[in-house]
Amino acid sequence: MKYMLLIHQGDTPTPRDPEAWGRLSPEEQQAIYADYQAINATPGVTPGTGMAEPALATTVRVEDGRAIVTDGPF
Repeated sequence: MKYMLLIHQGDTPTPRDPEAWGRLSPEEQQAIYADYQAINATPGVTPGTGMAEPALATTVRVEDGRAIVTDGPF
């Protein structure tokens, strides 16, 4: 059996936002990288690719047996 771990960054800066990331000290940046490395080094964990930004999300749901696709994170 496999499970998926979804990490929601909230308002924590990431390298995807260079301006916000640049406001972190090198120590804070390294701490964030170290936390992700620790998760990836956990036995049984297979690291994956990061997801796109929420604005690019597509929601798929089934209603009356039909797939309904909605653009955006709703």
